Amino acid sequence: MERDEYFSDLFDRIRNTIDEILKPWKSLPDLDDFESHMDIVRDISSRLAASSEVGNSAIIGAGDIAYRIVLINNSLSSMSGATIGAFKDNYLGRLSGVVGGVHNVAMLWGLVLDPRKQYLKMLVRK
Repeated sequence: MERDEYFSDLFDRIRNTIDEILKPWKSLPDLDDFESHMDIVRDISSRLAASSEVGNSAIIGAGDIAYRIVLINNSLSSMSGATIGAFKDNYLGRLSGVVGGVHNVAMLWGLVLDPRKQYLKMLVRK
């Protein structure tokens, strides 16, 4: 009988470990949680957008970062020297690409979140 108790106890510990690991997936995520993430996406997208666009289930206005980069570039165009040249090449010249890349990531995040939310809504209805 001692051996049976040992294996029964061992099985219970394994089952409890598995239950703890799977616990986050036993229920569907709260749909209200998606909206706070979508708000973040909309905020980031609007701040980084070079022009107005429709995305993430909303109209997103253009931010002023692209305008400011152009303004800085125009202001620096009359300046010369090694320091200004290095600044233009190493920082300003790459800034538009970085801002555009982060904007694209935010848009992709929104494009992934919205269908997932719709899918979960459909699952909840069933």
